[in-house]
Amino acid sequence: MKAAGAAVSADVWQLFKLNYRNHLKLVVIDGVIGYTGGANLGQEYIDGGRRFPAWRDTNIRLTGRAVAELQKLFALCWFEDKHEDLLEERYLPPAVADGGRSLDGEVLTQLVAHTIEEPWEAGRRAHMIAISQAERSLRIQSPYFVPDKGIYDAMINAALSGVHLQFMMTGCVDKRLPFWAAQTYYEPLLRAGGRIYQYTGGFFHAKTIAVDSEICAVGTMNLDNRSLRLHRELMEWIYDVGVTRQLEAIFDHDLERCREITLDEVRSVGPLKHFRNSCARLFSAEI
Repeated sequence: MKAAGAAVSADVWQLFKLNYRNHLKLVVIDGVIGYTGGANLGQEYIDGGRRFPAWRDTNIRLTGRAVAELQKLFALCWFEDKHEDLLEERYLPPAVADGGRSLDGEVLTQLVAHTIEEPWEAGRRAHMIAISQAERSLRIQSPYFVPDKGIYDAMINAALSGVHLQFMMTGCVDKRLPFWAAQTYYEPLLRAGGRIYQYTGGFFHAKTIAVDSEICAVGTMNLDNRSLRLHRELMEWIYDVGVTRQLEAIFDHDLERCREITLDEVRSVGPLKHFRNSCARLFSAEI
C-alpha cells in the first residue's frame, strides 16, 4: 500500500500501550459515505477463511451528517499517532444547506466511542442505560460474553423484570478461554428468564443491540471486559423504529442457525468442565 502511495500507520506500537488495542473498524469515503461494524479487512471476514465454513457479521453504511462523526474519530486517532490534522474542509462532508435543521428522510444517529484514555467508558455506559431502560424486549449479539458486573447485572435485572431478553453469541470457537469463561455466566441469566443462543452456521462476529423495537446500535464493542474497558471501541446508536425492526428481523433470521442453551444443559456440565470454565474465568478482569 505504501508503494502505491497510501499513508499507512500502526496504531499501538509503544511498549506501555501493549495491553490496549484499537478495535475500531471504520471507513470514510470523500467525507460523505461511512462504514462501520464488526468486519475487519481480511479474507475470513468474507467467507470464513481456512478456519470456518462461513463468517457472520453486521456492518452499516452511513451517509449524511453522521459521517462527520466517523471522520472526526478517525482524525483523532490519526493525530495521536502522526500529529497530522485531518480536520480540513476537503475531508469533511459539505455544510448542511439549511443551517443544521432536521431534513426529511434523515435518521437520527449518535456515535458513542470510548478509549482507555478517557475515564467514563461511554460505550459501556450507553449499553447499561439502554438495557436498564428496556420495557419489552432486548436482542443482543456479541461473539464473546465475559461481561463486567454492571452490564451483567443490568441484563439480569431486565430479565427479572419481564423483559424478553435474547442473547446470541458464537458457537464456533476461535478463542477457547473466552468461550469457556462465557459458560460460567449462563446459569444466573437463564434462571432470571433470559434466553441464550449459540450461532452454529459459522463464526459469529456481530456486535448489535436492539431495544423495544425502537432503538438499536451496531458497532465494534464485544460484551467482554477488554472491549468494555480497555479497547478503543465505537457503537453507532440509531433512533429509528424502521431500522431497529430491520435489525430485529436479522436477529430472528440468525436464530434459524442457532441452538438454544437450556438450564438443564448448563446444570448437567460435568465437574471437570465446570472446573475448566471456572479457571478460564480467572483470566477476566472481574472474577
